[in-house]
Amino acid sequence: MDSQNTDADIVLQLVQTGMNIVEAVNKVTDISMRARSTIAPCHDGCSNCCWQLIGMLQVEWDYIEHWISKQNKGLRKEIIRNSKPAIEWLAKHSRLTDQEQYDQWDGSRPCPFLKNDRCLIYDARPPTCRLTCSLTQCEKKGAGKSNDKGTGINVYACGAVQALLGRDPRFKHLVPYQHERPLIYFMAKSSLYSSRGR
Repeated sequence: MDSQNTDADIVLQLVQTGMNIVEAVNKVTDISMRARSTIAPCHDGCSNCCWQLIGMLQVEWDYIEHWISKQNKGLRKEIIRNSKPAIEWLAKHSRLTDQEQYDQWDGSRPCPFLKNDRCLIYDARPPTCRLTCSLTQCEKKGAGKSNDKGTGINVYACGAVQALLGRDPRFKHLVPYQHERPLIYFMAKSSLYSSRGR
């Protein structure tokens, strides 16, 4: 059995025990990346890869939103306050296509969840973030400018992510086809950012 199937098999086993599919995929991607962490120069506080707008599925955002809602009030407020400029940016750029949003964002502003070179949602970060690492030492050259933006393993070749995308037929009932959208698309629609969600 190849590693792709093995990853998906492990996700399936975890889901069958009642684990949320995103949590299961996160667990498997973390295991997959542990071997790479011995050769990657990434370290605590490094955030060069975090100066890009990531895409995700609705099911991934739902997991993040639920995780945020379960945090203490102080952390929830910090997350919302820190990411508010991203919502304002989207309001000014709402006519752009998803691709244009990705292009205009990258390198010019950090992820809405990045503060002082640390991820505010680290425990709930999506698989795309978990699967990204640098294979060379990054040299920070100012806001988001570096000699390396991170080299993730091929996300679509990872069996765990195939499961999340519903491309493995065993997961179609859990994750019907979903369109990937920029993170800020989901943030703008979230009740977390309305007055009643705080």
